[in-house]
Amino acid sequence: MIKRIFFDVGGVLGASALEFSYFNLSSKGRNISKDRLRSLFYDRRLTTCPDGALKSLLSSEFKDLGLMQEDVLDAFEQLPIYKENLNIVKQVKEKGIATGIISDQFAESALILERRIPNFLELFNPALFSSHIGCTKSSKEIFYAAMGLVEYSFENELLMVDDNKLNLDIARSLGWSVLLYKHPQSLKEELLKLGVL
Repeated sequence: MIKRIFFDVGGVLGASALEFSYFNLSSKGRNISKDRLRSLFYDRRLTTCPDGALKSLLSSEFKDLGLMQEDVLDAFEQLPIYKENLNIVKQVKEKGIATGIISDQFAESALILERRIPNFLELFNPALFSSHIGCTKSSKEIFYAAMGLVEYSFENELLMVDDNKLNLDIARSLGWSVLLYKHPQSLKEELLKLGVL
């Protein structure tokens, strides 16, 4: 039986940060390489360091992108949040299932989420962002960190919802239940099958 559900942010609770940022910057006439932007967004120094890493990387290794920190943060300010999925989270909580976040987010983007969505973090306990923990979902450590913060009897009582199969493979290797996110309707259907909605 599932006792706690952890959700990813980018691609599950909201739009993919990479895809939306690329679209946002391109629509403003910025001619940037999507591959280079991907390299920035997946750079471990960005996703595992506290505040300041974005500005530092944009002024050094990723200077060729021609972006300022404000350009990237502005895209995050406008990142679509999937209200249907937040409603599903609220329904799950009403059924007595605890919810949390495990997400690869750079420090500044996590702060933007907290500011943009009233009471956002009150829906999730714990909320583990890679920049706060110092490791990403591509390693077992962030899942171990989550396991150390919550109560459970068996690992399969913990469910990870993510749009990235590789992240789910890591959670599964630790005994977690996993759900590959596709769209809000499939999320609702799968959670109904699991008896948590």
